[in-house]
Amino acid sequence: MPLTPNPLPRFLLGLLIFMPLCMAVWWFGLRDILLLLLLQVTELVATEGLADKILAISPSQNNVWILQTSLSPINDPSSLLGIPIATSRFTISFPLLWGLLLATPNTDKFKQMVWGTVVLIPITVLIALLTIQFKLALQINYQQILTEMPRGEYLLVRPYSETVYYLMAVGRQLATLVLPT
Repeated sequence: MPLTPNPLPRFLLGLLIFMPLCMAVWWFGLRDILLLLLLQVTELVATEGLADKILAISPSQNNVWILQTSLSPINDPSSLLGIPIATSRFTISFPLLWGLLLATPNTDKFKQMVWGTVVLIPITVLIALLTIQFKLALQINYQQILTEMPRGEYLLVRPYSETVYYLMAVGRQLATLVLPT
């Protein structure tokens, strides 16, 4: 009775080779491009969906987006508030998926990578939107929730109800802990 080769060592070897390779390609080559494309789609959806609060989303330094709002601080009603949004983890799921698919002993890897990437695009946009909505709600309600503290400005806007605020925090947890992995 012939022994069939165990695919687990091949998969583990593939992970050792392809996961660092995909992470390096993403970090040094594709991260900024993916974030720029994500910024365009997210800004379109966010400004349409929350047009009364979000004016634009613009890139800043160190992979940070500035959420330009129509909200004014109490101490300076003539100015508008900009909220920084850290974007480092928004596109991390792409190289993780690519590394796992390349490490899997399979013959149709390219097709799986294309379909997997297509499926991840709306999930990545959802991650960005949930994060933006939570950061906005954090500033509007001006109360600590989870591990987040609001910035120094009180806003001239009616706060969300406690239930809605906690639901937004659940969305933030979903975007931070569940969706990227």
